Amino acid sequence: MPGQTLAAIVVTTICACSSHAQEGLDLVARERIGNLRIGGSEADVKKGVECPLKSGDAWKSATLRPAGDRRLFGPAKYHEEWENVPCGIKVGMAGKAGSPFSIESIAVFAPSTLSTTKGIRIGSTEQDVMKAYAADWNKQVDEAGKAFVAGSVDRGLIFYFENGRVIRILLRAKVD
Repeated sequence: MPGQTLAAIVVTTICACSSHAQEGLDLVARERIGNLRIGGSEADVKKGVECPLKSGDAWKSATLRPAGDRRLFGPAKYHEEWENVPCGIKVGMAGKAGSPFSIESIAVFAPSTLSTTKGIRIGSTEQDVMKAYAADWNKQVDEAGKAFVAGSVDRGLIFYFENGRVIRILLRAKVD
């Protein structure tokens, strides 16, 4: 019986650790700013933002192929920024030629009132952010008093601070 109890504790601990690690990997998938999420559609943007967004910068990128592949670039992706500065929002959209665009980044700044899934918004304190996102905190790229990274810089949530308060929130997933 004692051996079975120990085995149950070990299995429970392993499952709990795996679950916690998986949550960290899924930060971008579970996070929202307002009703917007990474991978959301053009229709989601139009529904989820009260202010009309205008098309801003647009550019084309290509994906490098793995070593040994004679083709240099993969299929091109098109990127475009939709923004409304007076409302405090900028949404990065991306897609392949002939396909609908989807959200690849969401940035909010004053006077936006949109918040993250954990209630962090423009004006929240640095301590509020640290408490809410402690489990996802990437201490390797953290800049105390300036920025807090949950996840990674390429695939995560970044909070920027001034005088101990959030001034900008960026949710992004690098699109290959």
